[in-house]
Amino acid sequence: MAVKLVLSARRKDELERVKTQCLNLANKLFPLTFEEDFLVLPLDITDFTSHGDCVAAVLKQFDKIDFLVNNAGILQNGLSVESDLDVDLCVMNINVLGTISLTKAVLPHMVQSKNGQIVVLSSASGKCGPYTASYTASKHALQGYFNTLRMEVHSQNIGVNLGLPGFSLFKHFKECSSRKLREMGTTSLRSWGEGPDDYVKLTFVSQGTHGQYVGEDAIESCYRPYS
Repeated sequence: MAVKLVLSARRKDELERVKTQCLNLANKLFPLTFEEDFLVLPLDITDFTSHGDCVAAVLKQFDKIDFLVNNAGILQNGLSVESDLDVDLCVMNINVLGTISLTKAVLPHMVQSKNGQIVVLSSASGKCGPYTASYTASKHALQGYFNTLRMEVHSQNIGVNLGLPGFSLFKHFKECSSRKLREMGTTSLRSWGEGPDDYVKLTFVSQGTHGQYVGEDAIESCYRPYS
């Protein structure tokens, strides 16, 4: 079965790098994979007015959209009392409104074809999270919106799935965390859930067709108070 892949983000050079990696990997598995099966489509998730044109470009290239994976996001770290309102607005625009806008641009096509899957990367922080009030609120909003959307489009043969990844020490967060820990007088990342007992079971929490959580205990273990 042929699979067509659209890669979207702001930085075209990074998209081209990922495209090359995907193409090299695909060629090892499926010798008849062609470069035309990949579309690099630069997109700014906060430029709401551009989303319709981006969807039109995909449909022109591939005729249909079967899957939409919403993975855009930004992290906020710090006390609410020390954060300006501009921070909250930025987080909500990227994490919530941008995701909703792009989904709304794709959804009419899926409804017309009575087929589609929408995947949204939320976070276990959508339950609660220390020093991340705006981020937590944005992920909580995603879960509320897309849990409701799932019920609305179920009869149209459209699935909506929320992924709630747990703690992840990616580069920028690690740097940010290290600064925060130094301010707190410790150099250990263990209080952020780095110990294997804290997050070994927190790999993924999923909300699928029936909107059920898997691993509530894992969420609680990650977001215990700092020690």
